[in-house]
Amino acid sequence: MLDAAARFADFAWPVEQFIRAELKRRGLDVPPGLPHVSQTEIQTTAGNRQASLNEKGKPKSPQWEIQLQDGTVREVFVASELFPEILSGAISGDLPCRDFPAPSKNGTTKNKKWSNIANKIGASGYEARLLFRPVWAHSLRGLQTGAILGLVFWLVMNIFNSLSAGIELRGLTDAKGHDLNTKFGAYAIACGYWLAQSIPMLAEVVPLAWIKNLGAFVAPRAFQAAAMCLFFLGMKKLDVLAVFAGLIPGMGVAFGAMIAGGLAGGPPGMMIGTIIGWARRSRLQTAPGWPREKLYSLLLKGVLLPTSISAVAVLIYIKYSDSLIEEVTKRFLQ
Repeated sequence: MLDAAARFADFAWPVEQFIRAELKRRGLDVPPGLPHVSQTEIQTTAGNRQASLNEKGKPKSPQWEIQLQDGTVREVFVASELFPEILSGAISGDLPCRDFPAPSKNGTTKNKKWSNIANKIGASGYEARLLFRPVWAHSLRGLQTGAILGLVFWLVMNIFNSLSAGIELRGLTDAKGHDLNTKFGAYAIACGYWLAQSIPMLAEVVPLAWIKNLGAFVAPRAFQAAAMCLFFLGMKKLDVLAVFAGLIPGMGVAFGAMIAGGLAGGPPGMMIGTIIGWARRSRLQTAPGWPREKLYSLLLKGVLLPTSISAVAVLIYIKYSDSLIEEVTKRFLQ
């Protein structure tokens, strides 16, 4: 966009000067012109603005210290500032590195143990892991993505099932006289609130702009929307107790959804991530000279372990699902 604006400005400037000279020659009023801004000036301003934004997002204190080959200690604020030097070979992954020894509240400073860049900074995030352990970086990203997608799926299923049950039991009451339609509705609203809060987490692992924009719009407004829905739901038949009877288990479902969603989506996502990482390993830019990951270790951690966890989870679900659903339904109807 800035490049297009700069090219237009460079094209429009001589046209404007020609029109102004023609108006002046004919004795007509010449409007004041805008100062000419060249393409170089626009790009320089954009670069300064981006540098200012980067400076604003920079942590106030360093996160790590690295010891260079000449013995000097360098402070590192964000991992990405080392990426160009690591890729060029100027900084090796086996250089000493430690967490920055920030002073505690009482003013004392506790020294941190030295490790190396690959184990400290190389484990700080997905992009940093790609430099040293690209396949494992994909495994962990797959685990995170699968767990969040499992959480979202579990909450959506809870909302759908509770709304369906509320419609089916319309006009009926539980053992305490609470309207079941209102009770199930409050449960669905509580699950919907947690679903709205999970959208920003999903945007972190699924790099789609519309998910990020949706999360930025929905998540801050989820509490107000849920509160308004619960208020109008409570005004229905003035059955406020039914709202609380459905709200309390609905708020507690977040913990269950984290476990169920993590078990349902995490291990399969980790297996898929490991396979994708292994297929892409030769096309990824990694730290030069750093040893490749061992196949048997990746198979053990990224394939066999999640497969075993998924198999155990499926067996437990098959064996106990009917009794668990029956028990939860019985308690909800009390």
